[in-house]
Amino acid sequence: MNITLRIMLLVLSVAFLVFVLYRARKGKYLLKYSLIWIFFSVIGLLAAILPDWVVWVADVLGFNVTSNFVYFALIVFLLISNLVLCGILSRQETTIKTLVQEISILKGERNEDDSTGDI
Repeated sequence: MNITLRIMLLVLSVAFLVFVLYRARKGKYLLKYSLIWIFFSVIGLLAAILPDWVVWVADVLGFNVTSNFVYFALIVFLLISNLVLCGILSRQETTIKTLVQEISILKGERNEDDSTGDI
């Protein structure tokens, strides 16, 4: 990996790490969800500082070109991340639906109690 590419990867990884930490600190991201992004920015930092291990992993997995491995790994990571977030979203949607139903039942019971007490 040439020096320009390594410097660019280093700068982008540090910027991304700072961005995620800033958002987590401000409460925009929950820490448990930002940990995966912090982990991958650290992986980017390691790849920029010590690129030989990325080449070795690409060779072991049978990739002829290291950049193909990097693109493949990023696509797999994004797909897994998307699946996990879809699961979280589905659970939250079910919880919200249940809460709305329970609140509606409680409001209905309260309105029944109010209307019977007026007579």
